[in-house]
Amino acid sequence: MAKTSHTYQSVMRDLKAKNFAPVYVLYGDEPYFIDKVAHYVEHHVLSEAEKGFNQTVFYGKDVDCKTIAAAARRFPMMASHQVILVKEAQNLKQWDDLSSYLEKPLDSTLLVLCLKGKGPDKRTKAGKLLYGYVAMESKRLYENQIPAWIESYLKEKNIQCDEKGLMLIAESLGTDLSRIANELDKLLLNLDGKNHFGTKEISESIGISRDFNVFELQSALARKDFKKCIQILNYFNASKNAFGKPVVLLGNLFSWFSKVMLVHTHHGADERSIASELGVNPYFIREYLLAARNYPPGRLEKIFGWLLECDIKAKGIGSGSEDDDALLKELFIKMLNAA
Repeated sequence: MAKTSHTYQSVMRDLKAKNFAPVYVLYGDEPYFIDKVAHYVEHHVLSEAEKGFNQTVFYGKDVDCKTIAAAARRFPMMASHQVILVKEAQNLKQWDDLSSYLEKPLDSTLLVLCLKGKGPDKRTKAGKLLYGYVAMESKRLYENQIPAWIESYLKEKNIQCDEKGLMLIAESLGTDLSRIANELDKLLLNLDGKNHFGTKEISESIGISRDFNVFELQSALARKDFKKCIQILNYFNASKNAFGKPVVLLGNLFSWFSKVMLVHTHHGADERSIASELGVNPYFIREYLLAARNYPPGRLEKIFGWLLECDIKAKGIGSGSEDDDALLKELFIKMLNAA
């Protein structure tokens, strides 16, 4: 059986259209999409009346493949289909015990296997058979894909957010899609019927300060506003914000200054083409252009050295008794007063 590539969008589209397959294997290092498909199957394929006799939910650590195969061979009662949902299927052993069922599955059964992590071993008989059905790999998104994902998530709910708000959420909440979706859902509950929001609503609902966040810090760096930078660092430290930790902030600063350095290699190009080359939203490009004027290449080289030095000290090498807050403030004093 030939392997076919399936995406979250294609799987959901077919499920909603009731174009059911007999076997689904959902795997990958991004649990969000796996959980979304599993939730839809569990709550929408069968009616409440049909679920009693026709829906079984197993957990990989509590069941074996022989039991799953036996359950999948049953015919539905007073329904067109039955659902066998196996959560945490990465804990299953003896996968080849499923092989005889997989060779001839029932069209009336939806067998859904959810694995958090890598998929079944393709070298095994069962693995080869599984990848011939609906196999969906759920990959983690890269950081630069998160704003577009947030925008798409909101679009499905007919909600809009301004560009700065999208970037602020993405930068502050990281790449955990489940966490982002949860925070967005809480925010949407407080919109009182509005179909758009910005940094004000983000600040009030999610708790991300619209005045003291990493984007305001970058903006202050671009302007070489030392006072504002220190105010934001103080806020990070007092509020136990993740960006108050060198391990988090230094990576962000290295990425930001790297883009500033790239601006110098595109002298004379138009703003949109520079934004495209840097992989940043055009909304922020003028800030990068300002930063490039304030930080010539020679100064940037020194800054990269100080970033590395701060990273080494933050890991306990030659830092003495300096805490994270002191290390970061020392770094900013050097960066903003470099000759």
